[in-house]
Amino acid sequence: MHRDLTATYRDMMPGVRSRLDAAELRRRLTAADVAVLDVDECMMPGFAQIALGHRLLRDALSGGGPAGARAVRIGRLVALGACLYGLKLLPGDPVRKNLRLHTLYGRALRGVERAAFHRVMPDVWRCVYPEVRSCLRRLAERRPVGVISLGLDCLLDGLTAALAEGGNPIPFRFLEGNRIIWRNDRFAGLAPPIRHGPRDKAAAFETVAVRHGWRAPLVVGHNADETELCVIAESAGGLSIGIGARPAHRDQFHVLLPRGAWDRLEEFLHAYDVG
Repeated sequence: MHRDLTATYRDMMPGVRSRLDAAELRRRLTAADVAVLDVDECMMPGFAQIALGHRLLRDALSGGGPAGARAVRIGRLVALGACLYGLKLLPGDPVRKNLRLHTLYGRALRGVERAAFHRVMPDVWRCVYPEVRSCLRRLAERRPVGVISLGLDCLLDGLTAALAEGGNPIPFRFLEGNRIIWRNDRFAGLAPPIRHGPRDKAAAFETVAVRHGWRAPLVVGHNADETELCVIAESAGGLSIGIGARPAHRDQFHVLLPRGAWDRLEEFLHAYDVG
């Protein structure tokens, strides 16, 4: 059990709590010159990379791609699932475990054809919360919007396609994920360094912020991976919003919303992001 450190949070509107008063919320939203978003367990209930692994396995079992390649893919993906499940049960530093998870994932996918990724990608993103699209458009009306993820870069390309509506994509200014190395149109690994923790996310933001002259982020996340971004937002006069934030990290965020409550986030923005 984690001790509740959010006793100072007040209800600002239905489903929205904050440790800041209304004036400070408006001030920080006005100052926020870029929105930085998380994906896994934030825009969707689970993890996109796990969904990708499931879909690639199902694609191989259903006859997608050449038979020889399918057999290799099936074996590797079954082994991957067993390894990831076992590793998640082990105690230890979550950041170091995350690096090991990414390393295993990258090894297991070696040799999988790029075409298989394209076949399954639309299905990976079917579980995105339906309110995400509208909320992101509201965010993008006020400031540049981007994603910093510890997942694969091809997943972020798939997310962009999934969120497009009527040929009109969300105007993401940056999509930062772990870069895939392709050789002969097959997955060949992850390009170093592999991003696997909160400092990596913060470093990625600092790189794009320097490039574009941004300073104060509006961070939307949920767990330890966003804590360093929350520190940047706090010190720079920006704002951090936790959607379904993990109990151990709730007090890192200025604003708290229930899991999947993107409709309430949009209502909050309409009420406070008006400066």
